Amino acid sequence: MSKDKKVQQPPRWADRFLVFYCNPTLLEQIQGDVHELFYYRIKENGTARAKRAFIIDVIRFLRWRNIRGGKPTYYHNNAIAMFKNYLKIGWRNLIKQKGTSSINIFGLSIAIACCLVAYLLVESVWLKGMYHENKEDIYLITHSTEENNEIIRSGLVSSPIAELASQELPLVKRASRVNINSYVITHKNESFSERTLFVDPAFMDMFTYKMKAGYGGALNEPSSVILTHSTAQKFFGDTHPIGQEIGIIIKGEKKPFIVGGVMEDLPATALFNFEILVNNQSIFSATEQLPLASQWKDYNSWVFVQLEESANPADAQPALENIVAKQHTIVATNPYMSLQLLPYNSLVKEAKNIENGPVNYGGMGPQILLISIALFMLTLAIFNYINISILMASRRLKEIGIRKVIGGRKSQLVFQFLSENLIICLLALVLGTLIAATLFLPWFNGMAGDNLALDLFNNGYLWLFLGSLLIFVTLISGIYPAFYISSFKPVAIFAGKLRIGSKGKLTGALLTFQFVLAIITIVAGIAFLQTNSTNASRDWGYNRQGKIVVNIPTEKDYTTLRNEFMQESAIIDVAGSQDMIGHGLDEVLINYKNEGFEVDILRGDAKYPEMMGLRLKEGRFFKHDVSTDTKTSIIVNQTFMNQLGLQFPVEESITLDSIKYQIIGVVEDFHSHFFTFSIDPMVIMGTAEKNFNYLTVAIAPGTEKKMAERVRAIWHQNIKNGLYQGELQSAVFDDYYEDLNGVSNMLIFTSILAIILSAMGLFGIVSLNINARMKDISIRKIMGASIGQLAQNIFKRYLLLWAIACVLGSALAGMIINLMLDTLFAFHSGTSALTIILAITILLAVITLTVGSQVLKVIRSNPTETLKME
Repeated sequence: MSKDKKVQQPPRWADRFLVFYCNPTLLEQIQGDVHELFYYRIKENGTARAKRAFIIDVIRFLRWRNIRGGKPTYYHNNAIAMFKNYLKIGWRNLIKQKGTSSINIFGLSIAIACCLVAYLLVESVWLKGMYHENKEDIYLITHSTEENNEIIRSGLVSSPIAELASQELPLVKRASRVNINSYVITHKNESFSERTLFVDPAFMDMFTYKMKAGYGGALNEPSSVILTHSTAQKFFGDTHPIGQEIGIIIKGEKKPFIVGGVMEDLPATALFNFEILVNNQSIFSATEQLPLASQWKDYNSWVFVQLEESANPADAQPALENIVAKQHTIVATNPYMSLQLLPYNSLVKEAKNIENGPVNYGGMGPQILLISIALFMLTLAIFNYINISILMASRRLKEIGIRKVIGGRKSQLVFQFLSENLIICLLALVLGTLIAATLFLPWFNGMAGDNLALDLFNNGYLWLFLGSLLIFVTLISGIYPAFYISSFKPVAIFAGKLRIGSKGKLTGALLTFQFVLAIITIVAGIAFLQTNSTNASRDWGYNRQGKIVVNIPTEKDYTTLRNEFMQESAIIDVAGSQDMIGHGLDEVLINYKNEGFEVDILRGDAKYPEMMGLRLKEGRFFKHDVSTDTKTSIIVNQTFMNQLGLQFPVEESITLDSIKYQIIGVVEDFHSHFFTFSIDPMVIMGTAEKNFNYLTVAIAPGTEKKMAERVRAIWHQNIKNGLYQGELQSAVFDDYYEDLNGVSNMLIFTSILAIILSAMGLFGIVSLNINARMKDISIRKIMGASIGQLAQNIFKRYLLLWAIACVLGSALAGMIINLMLDTLFAFHSGTSALTIILAITILLAVITLTVGSQVLKVIRSNPTETLKME
């Protein structure tokens, strides 16, 4: 055979594959057709296209009816017709039993909505930045150093390493330094604090961001910036932002920038959370004139590199070792042990092992809380569904018996009931998604300050979660009822010996467990409300009223502001401080009798402790008129004395930064942190004016609102390019209160949902049971049974279940909620007996109202009409 002839034959492997799978009775016909088409296409389209088309034809004929040993087509069509029939029957039953079906759908939809919120929060933590197209090729350069005989891995490296990486690593395609901070942005004489990300121009090519206006290449110009959409609207409203000017205060100077692009707002899964993108040259241009050692030592960045697609990161290690060697020759102190490439996909997973990395390890607390709530709701809804499904079978006993008598197999019945369950779960999924998008997510975002969103069009992970959730809920809620119902014997059904009612052990166990979960959630909500109320009235340990604290941008501003404030008649006094009570004090290491202790430190001028109303227990405060007093003396709190085992007066000195200090006074413990934290040992000492970061203004009683505006005006008159960050001392914990009120509201909302779901499930169960027993109840009424006897007969089982739930729920609630409060609060009210009694009383009221509504139905029923229908 000639070479040309071989080329014109169809692909051999595809032809053999056709012979392998094709039914022998059909092979000759199918193979002849595809070969004929192949040679025809050679003449029309050429050999290459004909071969591709041949392969497609072979795959296209890979159908069930053509496969070797496959069943005839009508069986396949029969299966589809059967499945359609199941869906039709399921839909008709759903319409026929609207009440119980609605309970199931609504209960599952609430649970699914909770699951969606929990998933989106987890996704925002663990799938950060996974939408970037180049994520597989991006790496963060990290370094390791040895501190206190421990190897520390840091995400920050010297900024010049970015340029060296591009030069010395041939595998590097792009590199960018990344620095983030809050900067003061000015526009039309207004100042804003915005999160600003300083990057190199290659950043926009490495990472994927969608532009709404302008283009990502705008960062090639050092004087251009890119804003997020919401930031552009905040600054310019409906005015087209491209070409507009804003000012950024950098190192005390206002620098003008032109808006060159606007990107879409960042999703909740964004790795970098910012409002403005700026070229690094605007802050690093000046550093290029500094000595090389200063550039390496004083300026650090996150350095990201993008490798070539086929590159092996291990091949970059020799070049990284060369860079480490250069660092050793340039920087004598704190030398790097090594440099490593951390894959972008591992940033979240390794966050807790990387110091100063781009991903903050926020802990599992919020995730565990939301996941627990979602699982609570899902468990309640599924238990409702199982109970109601089992009881609903009592209305379909004849249908089940007939289908079995005429030859219906158990597997067919199981498949039918699961198909019906799929319809309910699918409707619940759609409704739950709507509830999450319109109610739960906006409420949660407002409470948590988050921006979670249901992006059904661009989030493939979300569709995977929804599909998995649908399958899971369909199977877990339907598999037991389906097998239970399909196991009924036709003889028992038609003999009338089969009874499905409230006596079932499983039904009782599931209902009891629902009551237990309801008690736990109610106790949690009440306990958090009590704790928030107690903490709202808790004594802070100092006089927080009548004080306004303002920030001091630079050293020279303190004297100017102090003099201006003292001109106001309503201002009683002012005091400067390096630290502010309520805003995270620094920790320092002190030495006492050659033993080290970590303590909080509060630094201010001599009159600051007295002006803040700290309560002196022993000794004295600093003397205002003795300038050396604060240089050799300190004041401590009572916890300091207790933990060091000291009694006042203390003769021995305390060493801090190689300077010896004498304790001259002891103040009562006060809350320098919120009540979630315990009171730590504290040292109060003086500091120089050049170190002041805050100025505290004491004002006359009743003038807080007026003076807050006046102090702000004076501050702006004297500081033109700064951001005012003044606040009332009494408001320093407001954010904490707001967060905890949000958690409390979430738990109250959860307890309400738990009560509603339990009530709905109970309502459905009682309703079905009473409907199934109406004949017996009617006979008892005719025989003279009183209303009380009938009500007692109906109530007693559910009251017994409630009593069991009270015992179990009380024990579990006390243990679980106290553990939760201990984890979240250093100071809390705990779970008292009164809290648990209130919770079980609320549940009893719900049970009474729910069952009572059905008892009322029994009272109003006419026995004659009921027996006539029977």
